Amino acid sequence: MKNIRHKVSAAITTVSVTALNVMTTHAEGLTFNEGAAKSLVETFFKPLTSFLLWFVPLAALAASIWVYIKWTGKDEAEQEQKPWSKLVVKIVTGAVVVEALSAIMKVFGL
Repeated sequence: MKNIRHKVSAAITTVSVTALNVMTTHAEGLTFNEGAAKSLVETFFKPLTSFLLWFVPLAALAASIWVYIKWTGKDEAEQEQKPWSKLVVKIVTGAVVVEALSAIMKVFGL
């Protein structure tokens, strides 16, 4: 296994060094176009945020239902030790954080 890892890391290193060498050779007259870079980033993030705005609440709801179903299948001692409400709070907190990412991205102009 270590032999395969060494071969893969050697190949990645070789490709990286070659790519850096080629880029430094051809990068003499290049400038950074901020507007084009921003529009490229927006083309990826706008569909992603619109997808997450409807998918995350549905996934959180489905996960909460699944947690409750699994919790009802446990015996009473386990139910008292790990109430399902604690897990649902974690799921909802994660969903709120992911949903807040779209607002954070709008603040930074993405």
